[in-house]
Amino acid sequence: IQEVSNRTFPRLERARAEAALRESEERLRLIIERAQGYAIFTLTADGRVDSWNPGAAAIFGWSEADILGQSSGVLFTPEDRAADVPRLELRTAATEGAAPDVRWHLRRDGSRVFINGINQALFDAAGQLRGFVKIGRDVTPQYEAETALRESETRLRLAVDAADLGT
Repeated sequence: IQEVSNRTFPRLERARAEAALRESEERLRLIIERAQGYAIFTLTADGRVDSWNPGAAAIFGWSEADILGQSSGVLFTPEDRAADVPRLELRTAATEGAAPDVRWHLRRDGSRVFINGINQALFDAAGQLRGFVKIGRDVTPQYEAETALRESETRLRLAVDAADLGT
């Protein structure tokens, strides 16, 4: 009996551990899939997209099938690509652990979207860079409203100064 229980118990524990792992992975998958309004995607260490959640598809207009394997540079504006921002962002995240990603980006159709996000490096237990996770939210309406308000305040200040009036 002792010999049978010694062989059965490790199998039972292993089966329980595997079930717990599957449940944990399923929970994480559901959280990422349901995070509507948030682009959550991962990049390889060289900056290629290797996972893409439905929120990213909704924000950027790229289906998962179309974006996987692409350089993350396709999401950056031409002026940011010319300034080497995609590479610099990866380098900053790799050396500092994270890099802010608060800027205009491109949707698949070429229109612009203002993203408030972050790029975080993913390191394994040995400290080796495994890739990156980017999480961002489309804040275009808020950004445009803030910009319009600043421009309005500037015009008012110029008008008051030009008219030599006080407020």
